[in-house]
Amino acid sequence: MHASSRRLSCRALVVLAVATVAPPALAADDVAVVEANDFCRNNAPVAEEIGRELQIRRLVLTEQRINARIEALKAATEETRRWLEQRDELLGKADDQLVEIYSRMRADAAAAQLSVLGNDLAVSLIMRLPPRAIGPIMNEMESGRAAALAGAVDRLRRASDANGGNNS
Repeated sequence: MHASSRRLSCRALVVLAVATVAPPALAADDVAVVEANDFCRNNAPVAEEIGRELQIRRLVLTEQRINARIEALKAATEETRRWLEQRDELLGKADDQLVEIYSRMRADAAAAQLSVLGNDLAVSLIMRLPPRAIGPIMNEMESGRAAALAGAVDRLRRASDANGGNNS
């Protein structure tokens, strides 16, 4: 008989055990049944307590997993917030007047100026310049510098798209 195929109550197990040992007198059977009842009654609170402890352990583990997920979400939110602040700061470096000045410059002059600017400001300006002005300016730049700036613009725009931002 497999334990998983058939479940017996505590009382039935004790009665079965008493019955298989030896055929005692009728009075002994009555005593065994009383003892089995007492055993089950006395151990029921312990079994219930063990069940509650197992349930509490499961709840604690579930709470720990939920807290770990919450912390991961908080970290991702903070990273996104920092990225957005950095992006806004970068875009803010190129105010509208400066963008207007670069958009009206000749392509070779604008390329020379953007080539010597820091990456952050150069990328910010390129992102805010009208598309019709960017091509000729990049064409006039040294190819390595133009490629580096284009790569930085691309990374910033991809990150913006991935974070649900706009491409300003």
